[in-house]
Amino acid sequence: MAETAQRFTDGGHGVVKASFLRYGRVYFINGWFEAQKVFGSSAFHARLGDIEGLRLLGMDGMGIIWNNDDPKWRMQRKIFTEAVQDRRDTKRREVARLCHDAVQLTLREARNAEVARTGDDDVVVQINVLNLLRCITCRVTLALAFGLQLESMSYVESMGLVRKVNAFFKAWEFFLLRPGQYLWLFRRREALHHRKSVLSLRTAVEDVLVRATAGGGCGFGGVTTATATANIATVTGAATSAPFLKSILEHMADGRLSRSEAVQLSLEMIIAGTDTSSVTLFYSLLAIRDDQKLQMELWSELRQKADGPCYELRDLPLLQAVLSESMRYKPVGPVVIRQATKDLSLERLPVQGQGVGEGEKQGLQQQRQRRSSLRLRKGDTVVVNLAHMHRDPTIFPYPDNFDVRNFLDPPTPPSTVYGSSGEPMPTRDVTAGPGTRRSFLPFGDGQKGCVGKLLAMDEMTAIMWSLAQSLELPPLPSPTMSSQSLPRQWKAALAPRLTDLETKWEVANQPKEEMLLDVRFISTSSPPTGPSTPERLPAPLQRGFPISALDGGPPPVSPPTPPPVSPPDADTDIDATIDVDDGADPLLRPKVMNTDIGAG
Repeated sequence: MAETAQRFTDGGHGVVKASFLRYGRVYFINGWFEAQKVFGSSAFHARLGDIEGLRLLGMDGMGIIWNNDDPKWRMQRKIFTEAVQDRRDTKRREVARLCHDAVQLTLREARNAEVARTGDDDVVVQINVLNLLRCITCRVTLALAFGLQLESMSYVESMGLVRKVNAFFKAWEFFLLRPGQYLWLFRRREALHHRKSVLSLRTAVEDVLVRATAGGGCGFGGVTTATATANIATVTGAATSAPFLKSILEHMADGRLSRSEAVQLSLEMIIAGTDTSSVTLFYSLLAIRDDQKLQMELWSELRQKADGPCYELRDLPLLQAVLSESMRYKPVGPVVIRQATKDLSLERLPVQGQGVGEGEKQGLQQQRQRRSSLRLRKGDTVVVNLAHMHRDPTIFPYPDNFDVRNFLDPPTPPSTVYGSSGEPMPTRDVTAGPGTRRSFLPFGDGQKGCVGKLLAMDEMTAIMWSLAQSLELPPLPSPTMSSQSLPRQWKAALAPRLTDLETKWEVANQPKEEMLLDVRFISTSSPPTGPSTPERLPAPLQRGFPISALDGGPPPVSPPTPPPVSPPDADTDIDATIDVDDGADPLLRPKVMNTDIGAG
């Protein structure tokens, strides 16, 4: 859909209409004014998606991301809101400290693993930084949402969970908009592979819940409404650090949540907390690696905050500009899809130009009367093209370059942008509160906007502060610097410049391939204590997850004796026949060919 949106941009500020055989009328919104009207309208609380695909993903009537059952969505979103929007200073300091500890622990384990793999205890190592960041944000999410200690999952296990999340995103993109009948007739093998990825993450999430509730003597695998009450008592002592888990158990105990809904909510908490922030941080690190002067200035700003870890982004103007520019230049969510649930009229930006009449005031009044509107019918789809909107040259003076001046320079005077339309200049401040006229909306807005926006900004601030105390990023070697530079880049798969990085929209806009960055460890802060050799890292559980060499994982070990071969599982084997069982788990039921578009 992101690629489709790029083909329907008009090169300016406005709306483009298109018609699709399957989805009917689709309006591509390219301007901030119309986008704010969409986000602020109660008519756009539904999201477009194939019903069969959403059911397989567990999102049809469950969770908060793509749940079009409005009453259920409101109840379940409240669970998220209460868990992630605690803005007390004590809580924010706790989150910042947790992020710092997660960074130090994960950096230590990653470096130990890389040293073990290469046998070279160099100060500069090559690490898959994106996966490292995903591991950090995953650990933070597990600690905040489920009360798990950072060390409760080893680096290997955490990376395994991260890979399952990444595979889920690929399945999400595969199933979201394509008709189920087409997939199961013509792309069956791919469909079975992606369904297996969905089930794999769901199983991993259940394992997380088992760990989080095991202290009560009954793991989550056996939790029902009868046993949930017992588990509430188990986590009550940790309620301040795991309000999300406590709320889920309370809702299960009184029957407001089913077990499947609880698992889906937990799954969505993990995927939302793990991937988007880590990808934005990765783009930010690539940008400052490419601009060494910017890296020096940013690290200087962060290191001056010696009483950190920091969490208040407004106190760090350069960091706010770097993170904002990363979200603008390489948006993780380039488009937002909404579906109208009723007929409505969508107001559009007034026509630019001078009003006609006696005096500026009269002309301004006539200009305001020339507002136009867009008539939409129930079922029409609106795609807000954030990627295009955030490159509006009237708002961002350097639209096609990564340039922090897009957020540091004073905004363009309104009179030179909108003539006498009377429209005040929208703010570019990502920290602006609700109800503010904004031209920069990387998290969306309105009732369906990102519920964890403020927490994500706090986490990214604290993580960048901690990274600044621990490492530096040497510049990418140039082929002209040495005859061996180019072969080294090719062999090591070093990430290219941010401007050359190829990405693909898989619900989140992510790099197409895994790549490494040169990382130089420094000692501006006290070195973290912990294991000095990979052998001292926590051993994975029996159900541990694999890790590739690109992740800086530990050296290969002899595999254990394989268990006896069992017959293939009909639900996961790619060549299996899917049996009909109406009473089965909704994620395991056979594929019912359904091509209708539902709004929930």
